[in-house]
Amino acid sequence: MNASFRLFSNIFLLYFTTSVGVKCQRNTVVPKKLSNSVKISSLTSSYNDFLDLLNPIAIERVSGSSGNVQVRNYLVSKMKNFGWNVELDSFNANTPYGVKSMSNVIATYPIGKSFYANSNANSKVLNRVVFACHYDSKYFANFKFIAATDSAVPCAMLLDMAKFLSENSNIKDFNKLIRHIQFVFFDGEEAFKEWTSTDSIYGSRNYANKLSNKYGQKSFDSIDLFVLLDLIGGDNTKFPNYFPNVPTSNNAYKILNKIEKALLGAKLLSRQSQFYFTDLQGNGQFYGVEDDHKPFLRKNVPILHLIPSPFPSVWHNQRDTVDNLFPNNIQDLRMIMKYFLMEILNNKEMKPVKAEDEF
Repeated sequence: MNASFRLFSNIFLLYFTTSVGVKCQRNTVVPKKLSNSVKISSLTSSYNDFLDLLNPIAIERVSGSSGNVQVRNYLVSKMKNFGWNVELDSFNANTPYGVKSMSNVIATYPIGKSFYANSNANSKVLNRVVFACHYDSKYFANFKFIAATDSAVPCAMLLDMAKFLSENSNIKDFNKLIRHIQFVFFDGEEAFKEWTSTDSIYGSRNYANKLSNKYGQKSFDSIDLFVLLDLIGGDNTKFPNYFPNVPTSNNAYKILNKIEKALLGAKLLSRQSQFYFTDLQGNGQFYGVEDDHKPFLRKNVPILHLIPSPFPSVWHNQRDTVDNLFPNNIQDLRMIMKYFLMEILNNKEMKPVKAEDEF
């Protein structure tokens, strides 16, 4: 992502708020109140469990490198083991260092009535909620960049959420849903040199172009919400509400605020007061961060951008390692995101099957 924040123009805000999220189903994808179906015992697991998912990702993984392929294969293997349908969106990208082979990992959880409507159901054009992050690391010639927060931790959090679904959910209840879930691990988010429109977000640009060319605008209209995770696990973990004027995006942020409050009330979080999702006034609307959501934002997809402001102090330097992560922040956000995942499914009848204690 680009570190330079820019002030949105009033013209852009007027256009954006009148053109995004106008479809009714998008305003109902996120429940307006907590369903009380999430149970404490299904949310908690140790930090060591998380490290087991994270460590294979926390290596140098510049796009086009052997480390990148190693991490990609790991993500594919884990998602398949968790019961997801996985495909690769592979392409060659022209970079300042020549042509690089890249691949996005697209994982779809086979749930919902539409998915089972017929054997040829196309997961790209059915209504869905997308959770995304990037798995490549930035190239630095003078040091080995592990990029733990940027974005090994977000990748591991998606794996953690997938594992949570496989272990704690009743597939028969999932079949009643009218939408399904996709996890997208983008390649080529980082610029090889300086961030420009052509040297950045290679994977998300390619995937959005592919959807547009093959399926048209309907492939974007069917995305009820696009949740992008980035730069998570460091010292700075306050998340602005970047799109308060978009009903679906704003409602999703408010749900995160309520979940944080609920978990605080249950004394499950490391903090004593709300911290992570407190921008209910929407001050984040005045700043834009260049990231993998932009190609989808341009297609009027509602965005929930989970990137902290300010950026972690280890951003784009050699201190961005697993040893310098903040475990308490990660543990808190793991619980919040798993709770949020269950809420986003918007099915009152669905409950985790392994549980004893309810909120």
